[in-house]
Amino acid sequence: MQEIAVVLPIFNDWHSFVRLIPDLESAFAGTGVDVTVVAVDDGSVDPLELGDADWSDYQSVKRIEILQLASNVGHQRAIAIGLSYVQKNLQCDAAIVMDSDGEDRPRDIPKLLDAHTKHSASIIAAARATRSEGAIFKLYYGAYKICFRLLTGRVIDFGNFCLIPRQYLGRITHQADLWNHLAACIIRSRLPLVRVPTDRGRRYAGQSHMNLVSLIVHGLSAMSVFSDAVFVRLILAAFALAGITISASVAILAIRLGTDWTPPGWASIVLVSLGVILLQALVLSVGTTFLHLHGRSSPSVLPAQMAEAYVLERIVLPNAES
Repeated sequence: MQEIAVVLPIFNDWHSFVRLIPDLESAFAGTGVDVTVVAVDDGSVDPLELGDADWSDYQSVKRIEILQLASNVGHQRAIAIGLSYVQKNLQCDAAIVMDSDGEDRPRDIPKLLDAHTKHSASIIAAARATRSEGAIFKLYYGAYKICFRLLTGRVIDFGNFCLIPRQYLGRITHQADLWNHLAACIIRSRLPLVRVPTDRGRRYAGQSHMNLVSLIVHGLSAMSVFSDAVFVRLILAAFALAGITISASVAILAIRLGTDWTPPGWASIVLVSLGVILLQALVLSVGTTFLHLHGRSSPSVLPAQMAEAYVLERIVLPNAES
């Protein structure tokens, strides 16, 4: 009998959580998998309300645990804490990470399981074939993916929805990058990765917490995982800018001294402007160098070591435990 842990970060969205559990039971029906749901309560203000939900007769979802965090740590760190808890406390064959609001569709889980059967030594990621957000969000998201590609040299085409085999949980949770961004951490780990095309679902209830500001923060968090690559590209860009500036200055001096084509004062104004650009390039180079060196000298915070410090209480829902 295969055992799977499903890690769900939650912030105030208990109505969606109650609707998700029956969908998880349906998704795993007939797979012969025993499921433990690990819901990470990321400092929710709204109280846990299950209403008249009764999951005691479920065949697949055997156990539901809720980890109440002492404070709101953010979506990605809540996932890191949940994975660290699973790695240390549960004897499962794999962990599935997904959002609890319905945008990661439970009916796509069999696709991940099938891919896991064929590629048991790989992480299985749900790559988005289509998205359900509006046109403006898609535009900004596309810009984020382009910036990520330009600054890091990598392609990121999947989110949190993924299946991580047991043998990789220890490696993933001992990477400091997991605090910042799960998908980027997986790419950075260089572990075998198989992408499965899926469609983005629609929320069960309420509005998405992802707006322009949170999208920018999310994108910067992903890029921070590849800070060394971003650093090198910024340095090369600064050197290229400095080279162009110096070449342009030499050309302007040659024109000014060798011809009478330029009006009085024009060369001086252009040279001063180019000097300012050159100074900015030097400041960018020096600043990014010291920031990067300082970051590399600071000790790393590993989720596997710090996760328990954030867990205030563990709740096992009585009507879902076998």
